[in-house]
Amino acid sequence: MNAKHLAILLILSSLLLIGCNAAPSASAPDPNKLHITREPMAFYPMAEQTETQINLVQKLYEHILSLPHLSTDQGCPDVAGTKYQLTFSRDKTIVLTATADSGGCQTVTLNSNDVRAADQQMWQQIKQILR
Repeated sequence: MNAKHLAILLILSSLLLIGCNAAPSASAPDPNKLHITREPMAFYPMAEQTETQINLVQKLYEHILSLPHLSTDQGCPDVAGTKYQLTFSRDKTIVLTATADSGGCQTVTLNSNDVRAADQQMWQQIKQILR
C-alpha cells in the first residue's frame, strides 16, 4: 500500500470515527492487527509496519486504553516530537485510531478527541513493534 492510499484510508477512518467521543466500549472487538506509521521528521524517515502478532497488538491496545486522561489545565512545553499514526483493527473493521505525539506533553489522542497522557511503556511498545 503506498503512502497516498494509506493517507486516504486514515482520513476515511477518522471520518467514520468522529462520532466516537471516547475510547471503544467494552463490547468493541479486540484488535488482531495494528498498522503504525511514523511521520517523517528531521533525521527520521517515514516508517510503517503492520503487526499481526496478537499478543503485541492487544498488549499495546489495552495499555493505551488504560492511560490517564490529560489534565485540561496542564501546561505543555512547545517541543516538536515524532508522531505515530496507529490503526487497530479486527479483520477488516477498524477498532481504534490513535495519534501518539512524543513532543510537548507526550500525548496519545484516541479517535480524534480523547487525549491521554502517554508513558514510557507505551513508547517502548511502539518502538518494539517498529523494529
